[in-house]
Amino acid sequence: MNLFQIFGLLIMVVSGVLTIRNRTRRRIDRVACIRWMVLWIIAAAGIAWPRVTLLCARALGIGRGTDLVLYCAILAGMIGFFYLYLRLRRIDDAITKIVRHYALSDAETKKGEGNGKTT
Repeated sequence: MNLFQIFGLLIMVVSGVLTIRNRTRRRIDRVACIRWMVLWIIAAAGIAWPRVTLLCARALGIGRGTDLVLYCAILAGMIGFFYLYLRLRRIDDAITKIVRHYALSDAETKKGEGNGKTT
């Protein structure tokens, strides 16, 4: 095992511990915790046994294991960014509704206060 593998496996272990810690603090739900742990385990396996990525790549018709890892990372990044975009759009819509409701209720309150005053 070389220095990169040791360092990479250490990072995967720390990532797994942080994921479990965030689950116990209820910062992430159970499904997200399982998904992240599966990702850390797959990454750790790829680091510990790089030959496995080569065998998987060849089975899928890809020449090198490194290419397979790169393609998977690009696809995961695209899916993640799309999910983040959709989530931000939902948050933006919710904020717009809240601000609109607050503005209308504030305008009605000020309109009601203005009827009793003389200028």
